Amino acid sequence: MTNGALKALVRERNHAGALTAHRKPCVTPATLAVAFSHLDRATRLAAGLPEGAPCDHVDLRPYARALEGAAGRSGHADDQLSYAAQARSAVRTLLREAGLLADSGRTPTNALLPEWQPLHEALRGHPNCRHYRTGLREVHDLAVSAGIPLADLTRDVLAAAAEKSGCTGQLASWLSGYRQARRAAGRLDLPDLRAGVHPRTRNVKTLDLEKILATRPLFATPLTFSDGARALLSERQLADFEQLRRLNPLVADSVRQRLEQGARARYSRAWAKRLLGMASRLVAALYATADVHGLDPANVSLFKTFVTRVSVSVPLDSVLQAELGENYAPVDHRSIMRVVMDHWAAPSYRHSPRKLKSAEAAATLVPTYTATVVSDMDYAYYTVDALLRASLSVQAPDLWEQFVQERKNLQAHVKLVREAHPQEPWRDKEQLLEWLSLPQFICLGLPWLRELALGARTEYALAAAGLAPQTAARAKSNYRRALLRYLVAAIGIDGLRISNYTGCRVNVHLFLQTEERTIHGVRSLTITGTRTFFWGDDPDSLACLKKDQGEGGGANERDWDLLPGIVDFELLADWLFDHRVDILVARGDLPCREAYDPANDTFGLFIHEASPDRWARYTESRLATKFGRAVYDMIVSPHVMGRHDVPAWRSGEFRNRCSGLFGGHGGRYFHGSHWVRVEQDMEYAKLVTNDVGPTLKRHYAVRPAVFERRMHTPGIDHPNHFDAVMRAIRARRVIDWCRFDRNCPEAVLASPPPESGRPRRAA
Repeated sequence: MTNGALKALVRERNHAGALTAHRKPCVTPATLAVAFSHLDRATRLAAGLPEGAPCDHVDLRPYARALEGAAGRSGHADDQLSYAAQARSAVRTLLREAGLLADSGRTPTNALLPEWQPLHEALRGHPNCRHYRTGLREVHDLAVSAGIPLADLTRDVLAAAAEKSGCTGQLASWLSGYRQARRAAGRLDLPDLRAGVHPRTRNVKTLDLEKILATRPLFATPLTFSDGARALLSERQLADFEQLRRLNPLVADSVRQRLEQGARARYSRAWAKRLLGMASRLVAALYATADVHGLDPANVSLFKTFVTRVSVSVPLDSVLQAELGENYAPVDHRSIMRVVMDHWAAPSYRHSPRKLKSAEAAATLVPTYTATVVSDMDYAYYTVDALLRASLSVQAPDLWEQFVQERKNLQAHVKLVREAHPQEPWRDKEQLLEWLSLPQFICLGLPWLRELALGARTEYALAAAGLAPQTAARAKSNYRRALLRYLVAAIGIDGLRISNYTGCRVNVHLFLQTEERTIHGVRSLTITGTRTFFWGDDPDSLACLKKDQGEGGGANERDWDLLPGIVDFELLADWLFDHRVDILVARGDLPCREAYDPANDTFGLFIHEASPDRWARYTESRLATKFGRAVYDMIVSPHVMGRHDVPAWRSGEFRNRCSGLFGGHGGRYFHGSHWVRVEQDMEYAKLVTNDVGPTLKRHYAVRPAVFERRMHTPGIDHPNHFDAVMRAIRARRVIDWCRFDRNCPEAVLASPPPESGRPRRAA
């Protein structure tokens, strides 16, 4: 069916009042015109046609599943926050009306194959039931399109089907729904679909315990923690340690002893997480290579990985074979740690943006020793060093010297491989700063998001008064999404990690200065100031700072005000005292709006209805995704930066070029690069980010050449173009963004600052 035939069919059914896929049998011509506009733009994008080209002749059947994603990608240039969602919904409805999404889209339960229905029912009652069921249905549709039964599914088959359908970016999210349903239904015999994960990211949670139980016994000897060591791990990490203990008690005991030492030395939870992750990945690699090298993975300690050697087959050397004759054997004796590192470093150019410069080297499967691989080896070495140096260096000096020398050998081997086969350097942070800088984020991006939120608020007010076509509930939902996106971006650029604001709780980490007013008998609240306070030994693993101690050796604390030039306190009050209260009532945490008391509020700053958290908070990954998507929209929107060299969100090219770019550390990249490289104010950079100078220079500040190139670029891309406004914001001045001129930013400082926000109705 062509694009034109579909539109003719829908017009005919709409005229007869016989629409079936829409919630109404008939819609207005204006609504139909908007839907057709979305369909045309998605068709051009999916078929590779230029903007404005005729598309009525395009056959939609080959692009049926790709059109919905194309509709969302085609909406980045639009002002409306909900444009992408509206475009996807309109295109999906049109395709279902024509029968092109009979086995895809929102598949009803009775359309699932019988073998899939128990998985769907097992998710009933789950806190994220709707999200996981959607993912499960999408995986079902991909399996049906590939013609693969449930028991024979592999991740590679699904990845190929998703790539063909143009929805590769959503596959990981959909698979989480499948795995949740698999666990909820107790169907551990079904494939876990983690086989496509790269070896260096596999840990003990990816192992098939049922299969291991059938071949070797698991250990049940308990290992106990002190209170200090237990406090370093979250409940989920304790469960991971328990699984690690059952698979390899020797490695688990070394981790336990090192955690006890770390607790006495007041090491951070981030260090404990890194230590446990190394041990988990190491044990998973031991089980993965056990059959090849004849190892007993349950009885290999960290020390043995360095001093025990195994036979490894190597490529045939014809010269050496001619010299040795029958005595030649293409075998090398390597330490277990070298075998594990080679397993971690197995090349996976499809899933990783870390490419080799030489195509010939890529064809020979050269291992890619990334920083994570080397860091895991170092963590294992230092763990053994901290536990056994005092005893072994005296009792068995030769064995200890062998252990130390093996690490030097591994370091030399990694250096030789990297020199012989250089890799393309990471350009993530440099690319991000070439697209968007901190002043552009604050002076262009945030005012744009603020304007969208204010526009959504106006639409909500009109709908509540009956002056808009949409319902008040729909308008308020749109306003809530726009408001949340603005606040996540405005508060997330504060300088701390997104994890800190994920765990942020009102009256615990965020303190408000409010004024109460009564107008016509209505009690109202306005926010006049905000203060945040985070500390290193906070028992909340989400909100605590990464380091327990500051630079001077004292307690690590960050007492910081949210600047009124960056965060709109009026919109913040809307979120805290209106939308957030509605969410708490919907969750059942409050019986009614009138029961809300700002003085006794200890719930999370950013909350949602389906959160299983006690304080209703988002997870760190979801909040980081919201922040990253806001940054992405600033970069591609013509009203902010209008960059055209940015790949589509979550596309295959996006994963290759922008891996880790739009994550929870994006705000720290902006601050580290601007204050260290442009302003050369290291002290303020350390104050904002709560980090030390060497870390800022090494991990968060890009090379000075990035800004040196932009020093010759006039206009908004010049690093010092917004200096006057940035100084005013730093001095706590409120900026009238409605009068802001991007080409002459200092002119806004000549006008008096706007009055603080209007009163906000309290619950």
